[in-house]
Amino acid sequence: MVGNSALSEALLWPLARTFGLITAIRNHCFDHRIFSTYEAALPVICIGNVVVGGSGKSPFTSYLCQELFTHGSRPVILSRGYGGTIPGPHLVSLKDSPGLVGDEALMHAQALSAFEIPVVIARRRSAGARFIEEHRLGDVIVLDDGFQHRRLHRELDVVLLDVSSEQAIDRWLHGDLLPRGFLRESYTGALRRADAVVFVHRSDHSASASSRPPSFLLPRALPAFQFSLSPSHLVDGLTGERFDLSFLEGKRAAALTAIATPEHFFAMVERLGGEITAKLAYRDHHAFRHEEWERALTAGEGCVLSTEKDAVKLRQFTSKPGQLCILALKARFAEDAQAREFFNLVQSRLKIHTTQHEAEC
Repeated sequence: MVGNSALSEALLWPLARTFGLITAIRNHCFDHRIFSTYEAALPVICIGNVVVGGSGKSPFTSYLCQELFTHGSRPVILSRGYGGTIPGPHLVSLKDSPGLVGDEALMHAQALSAFEIPVVIARRRSAGARFIEEHRLGDVIVLDDGFQHRRLHRELDVVLLDVSSEQAIDRWLHGDLLPRGFLRESYTGALRRADAVVFVHRSDHSASASSRPPSFLLPRALPAFQFSLSPSHLVDGLTGERFDLSFLEGKRAAALTAIATPEHFFAMVERLGGEITAKLAYRDHHAFRHEEWERALTAGEGCVLSTEKDAVKLRQFTSKPGQLCILALKARFAEDAQAREFFNLVQSRLKIHTTQHEAEC
């Protein structure tokens, strides 16, 4: 008798093959301009990946926007607004709820408010680009999680690959297509149209050039970079007060999150010296209920650890300082030379777009 697991595998295999065929045909049509794309007047930089779930896109997008700002550009984040109810185009306000615009879009708006970097959500990203142009919100569009959304032309496609663990690597290197696996498309096919690859390391140790994955993982000679996400500091969810990571040493708390790869978050907080009384993980973009918060607060004996993405949905439940402790991350390239190389690539693509646009005008 065939087991349930084997039966599920047998049923999902033809669905994965069908999904792969449809994806391949769709990409072929875009590659050969059978399907049309919208070419915005502004240059577009796309940050994406090849698997469902987290690969560090949001923190990399935030980092990129801050660096573009310091280099004299006026970036605008364009996101689908996943998890939100509004189709857009819509300029995200700090007064918006995560249920309206999505948790990641609101997180970007809050994190980048000091730089006055706008965040626009639109399910149809081409419409979002037109909205940004019409309202003159900036001079470069950063498309967050849009690699498979090919209706919008882009000057630079950056693909992020999570190499934080063997399991993370296996998801894209040896994994299967949806719905049998985690792949949105074949990773080798995806990298053939990518302009740069960023290997993301999530740990409390910065990535080094010596930790670069073997070159055979890349189907062709692509610019490849090492990027790390590591704990930076803690933030009180109610007061906004910042604390050193040493604050957690000897402290008891529950870890609560609704991100795609909760194991990375749990591993990070465990290494900070605190005693994790409970690990509570919900599906990505989950809308927390008050009873779930209370359950976590009880399990953590009055203290809950969470991520910046989750915090936009959890702050509404906090009533006292110290209840919600947010782990902020430090995002950086492995070496200064890599950072310079990456931004040289970005600036060259922006310059090419500007030159072409001026020639057309």
